[in-house]
Amino acid sequence: MHVLKLNWAFCSAVLLWSVNALSCDSVLENYPLECSLQDRHRKVREDLQSFHGVDASQIAEYRALRFIGRRSWEKSKATGSVDPAQVYTPAPRTWNIWARGAEFSDSLSPVGPAFIQMDTLREIHRQVIDQELMTRWSVLLKGASPGEIRDSWWKLPPGFSADCKKGQITEQQARVLLKFDLKDSNGRPMVHANLQPCRELKNWVGSPKQGHAVPAYPDSPYYFGFVTYLSSSRVTEELSRLWTDTSADWAALLAGKLRGEISPLTLIADFQRRFIAIHPFGDGNGRTSRLLQDWLLRSLDLPVASSGDLQHDIDQDPETYRQQFTDALVRSTELLESCLVGYNNSKPSPECGELKSLTN
Repeated sequence: MHVLKLNWAFCSAVLLWSVNALSCDSVLENYPLECSLQDRHRKVREDLQSFHGVDASQIAEYRALRFIGRRSWEKSKATGSVDPAQVYTPAPRTWNIWARGAEFSDSLSPVGPAFIQMDTLREIHRQVIDQELMTRWSVLLKGASPGEIRDSWWKLPPGFSADCKKGQITEQQARVLLKFDLKDSNGRPMVHANLQPCRELKNWVGSPKQGHAVPAYPDSPYYFGFVTYLSSSRVTEELSRLWTDTSADWAALLAGKLRGEISPLTLIADFQRRFIAIHPFGDGNGRTSRLLQDWLLRSLDLPVASSGDLQHDIDQDPETYRQQFTDALVRSTELLESCLVGYNNSKPSPECGELKSLTN
């Protein structure tokens, strides 16, 4: 009887040790979702490396979706290509530029209480920009030089236009953009939108003599117009505010004193979304924001997000975007776990191969 009790005690101790061995870092222990993701990410990463000699961070699909939209990636896979360097033109130059930035950010030490230095931000941007792929017009008017933050009133703020034929902006997205939630220090929206329903578009735009014939869209659910980011004269102040606010929250997180109403993932998602609203650079803001986001995630030993699934950071309301961000992290984790199952069965799918073996 005593032996049975001893064995049960021993088994319980072993089980408890096993659970504790996979327990998350203390900084995440009060956040069940983040804690679980860290545990799962560590385990699948360790198993891939230990049992199969595979570096999880180099798995083709896991790395590709940091930048490539899922639709483009699925189209590439359908043609038999699982090399992300061949997805976007000019290939492979476009991918090589992004990979250069990712390799630089991946080499950085975890973000500490002092947060991210502005010089490092500029260097990340330099790594993901290639001026030879941009027009001289954009460099001069938008200030789209590597590492150069927009800071002059005469530099045109970046933006984009939407038309009815492409169906780019839905009514729900238009509502978010027209009443954008993030405000500057003067209480004005950081993102400005001039949008109208496509169903109200007239048959002619401009003079018929100019040949601007446009079909009517009486039943269209989409909107047309243009959207612009923060004016260049406001960028320096708003970027400083973002850094000050996030630095304080990040230091509190590492000290175990993060405000109760936000979680680590909420903090990172909100930081990336606010960075995009400011759009501090003339070009390359999306790539830069994703590398910053990944750096913060990596600092907490969490998986990187499949940013190819996060194409609507400013035209979704904050709660929706936070959920999409969380879902993207879960998908990234599930992707690695699925690849591990394939390797365990000696039948890994092609997209689970290591990227370095595909592009060399």
